[in-house]
Amino acid sequence: MGSRSSVLRRLLATPGGQRVRHELRWKLLVARLAVSIVAVVLTVLIVPGLRIDARFWLWAVVLGAVFGVLNGVVKPFLQVLTLRYLFRSYGLVIILINTAMFWMLELLVSPLDIDNGISLVAGGVVIGVLVTVLEALLGITLPVVDSQAAPSSAAVS
Repeated sequence: MGSRSSVLRRLLATPGGQRVRHELRWKLLVARLAVSIVAVVLTVLIVPGLRIDARFWLWAVVLGAVFGVLNGVVKPFLQVLTLRYLFRSYGLVIILINTAMFWMLELLVSPLDIDNGISLVAGGVVIGVLVTVLEALLGITLPVVDSQAAPSSAAVS
């Protein structure tokens, strides 16, 4: 992992590095949009009480785009506001934040119908898990690891 990041740093430091940065941002945006679309579609298909009226795939793309914007702009703001409670509740506030995001999605895009509160909370849980798993599978989010390698036992001896 360290070699890949050092190669990327050297590549970005070259004169053409600005083009590479722009290309990487563009690819990241498309990957996050795809994750949002897939997560919304799977959530609507999995959770009973959720449905998209009219043209399913057209509205699925719109819902995915709006959900991606909500996740990128509103969700970090809500996480900062609830940071103190996030640690006290062992992360259960994340479920409430995901539920709020899903509720805002329903308010902003009318073809998404949520029958009741249980479907809303279940949708928030499912979409939160799906986004996390899909982003990890696609490598969108970097793993949290120590940047320094652990000393080997031969070097200590």
